[in-house]
Amino acid sequence: MGIYLRIVGGVAALGLAAGALLPLAPAFAGEQLTVVSWGGAVQMSQRKAFFEPFSKTTGIKITEDEYNGDIAKVRAMVESKTVSWDVVDASGAGALRMCAEGIIETMDWTKLGLDRSKFTTADIEDCGVPTLASATIIAYDKGKLPNGPKTIDDLFDVQKNPRQARTVEGPLGQS
Repeated sequence: MGIYLRIVGGVAALGLAAGALLPLAPAFAGEQLTVVSWGGAVQMSQRKAFFEPFSKTTGIKITEDEYNGDIAKVRAMVESKTVSWDVVDASGAGALRMCAEGIIETMDWTKLGLDRSKFTTADIEDCGVPTLASATIIAYDKGKLPNGPKTIDDLFDVQKNPRQARTVEGPLGQS
């Protein structure tokens, strides 16, 4: 692996499934991978969906660790040549930054059994692949805003809709 850390956005190497990595199984036979993710429910779901099926199919043991997105920790491991992680579920921005700084490895898409041309430009990076899609949904209560916003400008027009000016804090909009 060298002194670099392999970053895979959302553990895509495993998430693209045991099937995508099956051609690599002989190279890894009898080895283990240390996969680092965000802990909690995210990592538990990855364990059930990706890590356990991958291990069962390939015989490669997955050792897990948790990561809070601290780029300095990754940089310190690389600079001290004491890299102990193989695959990291990093945020898109974090992976891009580490890739730009040269502290993580670029990916060899052919070794993953993937055709890079099949991904849209927005989906591919030199140092990782995406495994998570998300969206933000904006809603309003017609009972409180009968003439609700029609455009994004309307949505943020706090003169027209002063109720929208309040700050929402806490999880799930609890203030």
